Amino acid sequence: MNTINFEIKSIDKIIASGITKEGSLVDQIYWVLRDNIINLSLPPDMPLVEKEIASIFEISKTPVREALIRLANDGLVQIIPKSGSYVTAISLERYLEACFIRTNLEGGCVKRLADKGISLSEQVQLKAIITEHKQIDESNTNPNSTYHNSPSYEINELFHRTLFEYAGIVGA
Repeated sequence: MNTINFEIKSIDKIIASGITKEGSLVDQIYWVLRDNIINLSLPPDMPLVEKEIASIFEISKTPVREALIRLANDGLVQIIPKSGSYVTAISLERYLEACFIRTNLEGGCVKRLADKGISLSEQVQLKAIITEHKQIDESNTNPNSTYHNSPSYEINELFHRTLFEYAGIVGA
């Protein structure tokens, strides 16, 4: 039987990095928490205490509260009045739905590209993006960095945006 080992860390060890002097505090806190929820560093049902998070980042509770509200709107955090905020439990149904949508969007895009064909310059551009992505992944020295700001995230977004652009369905 396979076992999975989890290391339980305190929230200050999980989210201690990721805030910079650039951009909105709310956005930065939102992304740090979001990335850590999605990668399960902040596990389902974990309490997210505004005061504690604000203390970690040495800021007021207001930007933390606003970030938690955004996460609640995304379905990643549950805010229970007079109780607190908690990481939302993973919904298998929602996960399978997201996988279905992504698979069909990407599959439809690739099918459209196969039917339409792509130029030699488009092929060269896609190969260059793939090569750059491999180089970024191989040179990644900080696997715990905030993913949405990472070069790997950026190049992955560029790859998908380029595919959809070449397929003529940028809005998808």
